[in-house]
Amino acid sequence: MLWRLVRVGDTVTCVGTRGRIFVTGALLVVAACAPQRPLSGEWPTTPCPETAGTPVERVCRDDVSVETLQARFRATVVVDGDVSVSDGVLLVRRPDAVRVKLFGFGGMTVHDATWVGDGTAVRGFIRRPLSGEPIALMLRSGESVPEPEAELSLALWSLWRPRCRTAPTGLAAEPGWLRLDPDTAQALARDVRVGPLGVDEERLVRGGDGTPDVIEVRYLDRDCALKALLPTRIEIASQARGWRATVDILAQEQNLPLDDRLFDVPASAEAGR
Repeated sequence: MLWRLVRVGDTVTCVGTRGRIFVTGALLVVAACAPQRPLSGEWPTTPCPETAGTPVERVCRDDVSVETLQARFRATVVVDGDVSVSDGVLLVRRPDAVRVKLFGFGGMTVHDATWVGDGTAVRGFIRRPLSGEPIALMLRSGESVPEPEAELSLALWSLWRPRCRTAPTGLAAEPGWLRLDPDTAQALARDVRVGPLGVDEERLVRGGDGTPDVIEVRYLDRDCALKALLPTRIEIASQARGWRATVDILAQEQNLPLDDRLFDVPASAEAGR
């Protein structure tokens, strides 16, 4: 079941001569040669429909319209000047679980991160077949991320958390922005900027080493053939931590059945060996 859901048969990660493997968040960071982003013409040319409702209604509709998601993506990551590209699969089960798998040569899994929240804390488990022992984590609101390898996958979990557990409120100092309940994302603050098709930008504030870590997100190029008008490009950046990533969605399907076992999180690194 797991292999059928996440196998990407044409995945290629092109590794440069330096041969150094460094994983940050959910993305494999290597000295690599980068394939080009898929042409926009590969996406359906369905025009985006006119969207109705208030800004709050446009923010909250995805909470009920997307229950699960399976997406194949290509991620470009920049860390301290090093650029890399890797293909992978994102699995989402609303409201509490996200899994990100990355593949190397021949479809081999090189990174596998799972995050599951219970309303008060989020537990994470990261398998690293090529670079070390598994990592088990538990974080509560306001706590910083102790492992650099967990930063981006945790951010992806946060972005898929429901936005409207409590009603969003307007930010008087920033027209167009709404303040969300930060506890939904285990964050210090969570804000979104609303456009005519939904959320265009999101901002997470997490605890950091002395200063908060602000994670800025842009949602671009929506797939208007889908009911939820999901973006096909997500840009994420953390200036405090010195990384940024562009996630290009190659294919995605929403509201398909996903086995709960795909999101099992062992209690410790020992349990995952």
